[in-house]
Amino acid sequence: MQLAFDADVEAFRADFVAFLDEHLPNKAHTFERSQSSSHIPDWARRWQRLLFDHGWLLPGNPPEFG
Repeated sequence: MQLAFDADVEAFRADFVAFLDEHLPNKAHTFERSQSSSHIPDWARRWQRLLFDHGWLLPGNPPEFG
């Protein structure tokens, strides 16, 4: 039974926590009333772009769609 993560997992965790500490939007910036079910607020678009630019977010499509 493994009760601890290996060094690679701990390094990944430390990198991601450091990224969040530096870039995570605060609650004041994320509060926005939804305009419709398809509306994505500007802060969310910026957050998604930042995650993608730093390699934390990858586009995904089902394999059958390429």
